[in-house]
Amino acid sequence: MGTKEIKQLMSAILSQGKVEGIENLAENVQDYFLGKTKINEAGDMTYNVGGLWDKFPGKFKDAPGNKTLMNISETDLDAVTHYYGQGLSQKEHGTMPTLLAGLFNEARGTYRGNKVGGTIIDLINNMSGLSPDSSGEQEKYINILSSLIKDPNFKVSDEDMVGLLQHGLGRTLDPPEREMYGNKK
Repeated sequence: MGTKEIKQLMSAILSQGKVEGIENLAENVQDYFLGKTKINEAGDMTYNVGGLWDKFPGKFKDAPGNKTLMNISETDLDAVTHYYGQGLSQKEHGTMPTLLAGLFNEARGTYRGNKVGGTIIDLINNMSGLSPDSSGEQEKYINILSSLIKDPNFKVSDEDMVGLLQHGLGRTLDPPEREMYGNKK
């Protein structure tokens, strides 16, 4: 079952506009945290181009001679992508459409070869993003992330950005090494 068939199945349950809206939002959240994968002139893959590490150079990834605010790994970024992607989608599209889209997405990944263990952790992180947060922090950080995605010139304090990451990591499980349809990155 490919992407086209998954979209058709989802469209039988949700409107096509809702499906596309959730997919676009998911892509925007993923791009914000993880960036894009690019192939350079030599044919080598470069990961996380334009992602969090590029947006905040030297602040969230250790480098020689650099003191970071917080060292965050690629698997950490994957976990917060699931958590905040679900939370932001829930805010914009509702709980049930977001839940179904997350389930279909993970089913598609498993069908294409992602390992079940990683899929289960992704589903747990998705559910965590949909779970109520009585502290109000989730809503605060979802609003910050929404502003960062919508406006590249939006400024966020280091304190709020660290808080956003710590909040998401405190409510998620660390997935195994990222994979794309059975192939480790």
